[in-house]
Amino acid sequence: MGSIENKNIEAKYNKNINIIILGNRFCGKTAFLNRYIKNEFISEYNPTPYTSYFKHFFIFNDYQYNIQFWEISGNDKKGINVQTYANNSDGAIVLCDATNYKTRLE
Repeated sequence: MGSIENKNIEAKYNKNINIIILGNRFCGKTAFLNRYIKNEFISEYNPTPYTSYFKHFFIFNDYQYNIQFWEISGNDKKGINVQTYANNSDGAIVLCDATNYKTRLE
């Protein structure tokens, strides 16, 4: 994408983007976000209680993109958190574990 992650560069415009991260339990939503945002992998499993929040920004073509990621817990069986956060989101990423068939079924 050609992103520039240098805080010394000034952007003329700002764009805010809200993304929800969806997927079943144990599919790696938190691991995905930790790898993308912090470039680290945490192998121990800590379930997300309800939702968690990550933010990331980059500058590209005079725009500063402020991306807010809202990770929805895989335990949200009734979809209450999904409905709440989906109304204000600009997009979604749906994850599954390719090595665990159950995460692709539900």
